Amino acid sequence: MKIKKILAGLMAMTLLMTGSMGGTGIGSVFAETAEAGGLIESYKCGTPEAYPVAFLVLDENEAQLGDGISPAVDEEITGTVFVPKSVTDYGDFEEVRVYAVKAIGDYAFSGCGSLEKVQFEGEVALSSHAFDGLPETTVFETSSRETKKALLHYGIEPSRIHYTGVRTNYVAFGDSIAAGYALPGYKHGTPNDDRFPTPEGAFVRNLGEMLNAQEGLALTSNQAVSGWTSEQLLKALQSGEYAGLLKDADVVTVTIGSNDLLGPFIKIVEEAIDDNFSKKVSELEFLSAEAAEGRSSDAWLRERQNSLVTEIANTLSQLNETLKDNPELLAGCENFREKTQPAILNTLHEQAPEAEIYWNTLYNPFYGEKVDLSQLFPELARQLPMIFKQFEAIDLSADGAYYIEKMNQAFLQNTEGYHSVDIYEEFNHPDLTNVEIKNIDGKLCLNFDPHPNLEGHQLITDLYTPVIQKTYTSDDPAPDLSAEKAITGFKLGENAGTIDKDVYKITVKVPWNTDLSRQTAVFEASEGAEVRVGEALQISGHTVNDFTEPVDYTVIAEDLTSQIYEVTVEMENLAAVTEAGAGTLNRDGGGSVKTGMAGSHNAAAIFTVLFILLAGGIGYMWCIKGYGKK
Repeated sequence: MKIKKILAGLMAMTLLMTGSMGGTGIGSVFAETAEAGGLIESYKCGTPEAYPVAFLVLDENEAQLGDGISPAVDEEITGTVFVPKSVTDYGDFEEVRVYAVKAIGDYAFSGCGSLEKVQFEGEVALSSHAFDGLPETTVFETSSRETKKALLHYGIEPSRIHYTGVRTNYVAFGDSIAAGYALPGYKHGTPNDDRFPTPEGAFVRNLGEMLNAQEGLALTSNQAVSGWTSEQLLKALQSGEYAGLLKDADVVTVTIGSNDLLGPFIKIVEEAIDDNFSKKVSELEFLSAEAAEGRSSDAWLRERQNSLVTEIANTLSQLNETLKDNPELLAGCENFREKTQPAILNTLHEQAPEAEIYWNTLYNPFYGEKVDLSQLFPELARQLPMIFKQFEAIDLSADGAYYIEKMNQAFLQNTEGYHSVDIYEEFNHPDLTNVEIKNIDGKLCLNFDPHPNLEGHQLITDLYTPVIQKTYTSDDPAPDLSAEKAITGFKLGENAGTIDKDVYKITVKVPWNTDLSRQTAVFEASEGAEVRVGEALQISGHTVNDFTEPVDYTVIAEDLTSQIYEVTVEMENLAAVTEAGAGTLNRDGGGSVKTGMAGSHNAAAIFTVLFILLAGGIGYMWCIKGYGKK
């Protein structure tokens, strides 16, 4: 059964049980993050939205592509499948878990007979049937040297494997602003649409594309979670949730803190100026029009009109009072400045010691916005000037600026260990967010959505870019797997071998009485290469071999190509040693030793020669004496 059909059936059943996709609905499908043995559906693998890719949770930190039994990728996919370094499991709103992708399970691509390309971001192990079902034309791209090795070991032809080293690992943290919430491509109708790819135009996506274009291959991991406060980010970081991602991070951006302040700020405003408030204003306008045209002089109508005026005036007055030096809002500013921002920075430095960290200030989404009924209903205000004088204006622009500037004091106090990107002043222009306060056909329409629109995201991009360009330079990526497979030095004891590079033969000459059955070679080989004798891995200066017969040393390059070197050990003969003892050790001739003799070998040889000469002399004298007696 196709993956999309399984998921569609599960979603349909959930909708039948819960009704429309409102507060619960489809959310119950994703209500909790998966436990070990559970499956995650990922929408960030380059496949169409209708065809999510399945990952199996192995433990609290790791996952693999597929469950090892059924396909992880739908058979309908014909283009490219992207296997990320990590996969994020999105449960309900604000609930996430991150798992490092460590393996490709058996039959993960079963049925994918038309798949063109598989891209691997991180290092993965390959099960023996990982690629069953793929055509021989499928191309593999990876930014991991170890994954390329695994692909070669699996038996994939080298011509089908393409490696490009990563210059920048970019990790973004934040709230809904960094997630791209409210942009045209964000909404998908689930309780947490962060599960889908970052929408086009979002500043995190823009920065990733900028790094990729200017520095070379950049991998972007957007870990923003809509709704998160700085406390929630701190808790997740301190739990080690992102430690695996951060250890390789080169660039980290942080956009957090808005929900510490703007969340409660907007809640206060929305609870006061809600739909009921708008209805009261509309009703007042209607009744005032009736009275102005003399269509009604009913006492109840006048009483109702006066009541509405009082209720509206009181609401506005109380709201202004609540927003003035609000203890909850001031406490949020202080907590961010004194506690969470310093703690987040410390944790990021511990877990991403090589990264450049960037954190932008907060902007005022309400710049230039007021709830001023006199401006919103100008005709009515002219007709009823005395009434409208009772209605205080709510200056959201000024109130927002008051608290946001206090929040941004954190960036003046906590200045070490990161690059501050100031977006506050540049955002003090209209039409950069989704906030709208309008009178539409006599109805007060209030949209307090503080998120940046496309123009706002582009402005954030433009403010980040020069700061990153001035402070970050990527390092050269790890090179492709080497094809070098040479033995460049070889010794047995003090006896250096002669290497014939043309025929890949090594000859070592040793003293005539050397035990060749147990010799330890000291050798040098190409960097990254592996050396084996048969199946046995050779460790220079440690591995013992029998050299009574020639020994084949196989040098395996990083790219798994190999070269065999035949090592032959020659022992000096006794005649050569005897001749050397007679005073010809250093002359040119068949008895000389290229590598030399030293230490105990020299002493033993000299002692042996002297012994032979002495024995010969004694024998000669004995013979002379014997002949004399006759």
